[in-house]
Amino acid sequence: MGWDYLLLPLLGLVWAAVGVVVANARAQGVSIFHFFLLGTVCASLIFLGINLACGMEDIFAPCYRTALLCFAGGSLLNSLGQAVAMYNLKQGGRALAFAIPQLAFVLPYIWSIVFWGEKLTIASGAGLLLIAGAVCFLSLKKSADSGATGATLSAKRLMTAFAAMLIIGSSQIATSVPAQLEKSQQLSSMTGAMIIQFAAVVLFAVFSFFSPVKFADAVKKCWKNSIYWGIGAVASYCILLPALYLMSERNQSGIVYPVGCSSLILLFALYAALKYREKLSLSQSAAFVAIVAGIFLVRM
Repeated sequence: MGWDYLLLPLLGLVWAAVGVVVANARAQGVSIFHFFLLGTVCASLIFLGINLACGMEDIFAPCYRTALLCFAGGSLLNSLGQAVAMYNLKQGGRALAFAIPQLAFVLPYIWSIVFWGEKLTIASGAGLLLIAGAVCFLSLKKSADSGATGATLSAKRLMTAFAAMLIIGSSQIATSVPAQLEKSQQLSSMTGAMIIQFAAVVLFAVFSFFSPVKFADAVKKCWKNSIYWGIGAVASYCILLPALYLMSERNQSGIVYPVGCSSLILLFALYAALKYREKLSLSQSAAFVAIVAGIFLVRM
């Protein structure tokens, strides 16, 4: 196994840390749109500084047009998909409403096989099924243990959950496309990350403008967590985009999101279990083992 494969579980670790920040922010009742607005502004400024220090690429040059559109479009789609997913969690039946969007990583994996000619093996296919099945099981198990009706979703909310999955999955595909371009058409990973963050700033600024929460009150409540999130976002994109470029050279870019996302789910669940001292049942432990096994199978 090359060292570059180690970037994928490391990505999941950073995403889990970012997830902890988001969970803490939501527990404090912050305005989610203002939280992400300040966080993306923070990340944008950091990436802008990095690019100015390293030499700014001409992102509007014709040769970079496809990469620019994919990074910006992927960012907007991801922000929109996350907003749709959060909206769908407001009522009951949260288990499936949460689980379905988390399976978005299946889409870039399938896309990479169909359109980019990446290899599908029996092992990797089985690994993907293990991960997807374990994610759904853990979500439904958590709901059943809390006495909620996790499997109950109206047709409208079920469609909303799948819409969120498709939007987020499409954003992951768009973000992966620049790694497939010719070298002369590729923007650097730091430039791509800067574009992604600035595009997100625009969308969250629009969401925040229409929010009933006063801007000053929202900033006072969320600024610290937003800075933490911004730093985490910088760390995550410093891993994600280089990983996509490196794995593309191995013709395996399709495994980046499955391994990263499943590592995130595993590590965040373990964090929650340790923090709240929840004893894992045998079936939950088996699901975690299935995720770990799935990660190794997908990589094979």
